[in-house]
Amino acid sequence: MNDLNEIDGEAEAFETVPVRTARRSRGATAVEYALIVALIAGIIIGAVGLLGQRTQGLYQTTENEMVDAGL
Repeated sequence: MNDLNEIDGEAEAFETVPVRTARRSRGATAVEYALIVALIAGIIIGAVGLLGQRTQGLYQTTENEMVDAGL
């Protein structure tokens, strides 16, 4: 009986290594996904900022032309 308990204990020790590795992998994956999301958010914010500036310039040009035309 003692031999079986020792085998079970050894099996549990070996099973915990992959479980610990999987948990570490999940944690690393979550961090990697967070970095990717932050990068994408930064790109979107930058693109919207540039688009906003260009749109504002377009409206300003249109307004200036309308004022010069007397409208």
